[in-house]
Amino acid sequence: MIPVLDPYDVISITGHDLATPLTTITGALQYLESQIQSDNVPDTKWISILKHESKKMVMLIHQMQSFSALERRTIRYTFASLNVEDFIMHIIDILKRTYPNYTFMFNRITKYQPILVIADQDKLMQAILFIINALIFTKPINTSVMIRLRKRLSRIILRITLDHASPITKPT
Repeated sequence: MIPVLDPYDVISITGHDLATPLTTITGALQYLESQIQSDNVPDTKWISILKHESKKMVMLIHQMQSFSALERRTIRYTFASLNVEDFIMHIIDILKRTYPNYTFMFNRITKYQPILVIADQDKLMQAILFIINALIFTKPINTSVMIRLRKRLSRIILRITLDHASPITKPT
């Protein structure tokens, strides 16, 4: 059974989740400002950090908007036949553009035969991206994301795993 969250809990959780990237962005901006004022050239990694954290905030805001639409029951569904493998490849393309510092891989564990489902492609994409974004949200840059697809009898199993790559260091 899926627990039902009170709207106030969702707002509280999301507010807390928004505070983390906002604090990081504020600190990075203060650092950049101090570097510019002292005529130092700031390290470009701070720009990457700002972009990454602002994407997190945008994702959280979209999640709040989706929750709001769900509460108002204004969501409409459009069902159609969907090739799951093509669909996952499309999601990986989106993720690669959104998170260029992460590695995304796809592994199909079943014999080749198109896996077709009837689904609302947009809602399914939102759900899968929500899950992957939430996982990435907690991981540092250079994390590998593996998406495995398996069909077992009448079930389709999508397993998403993350692995943070340790930086490679030169022997001394």
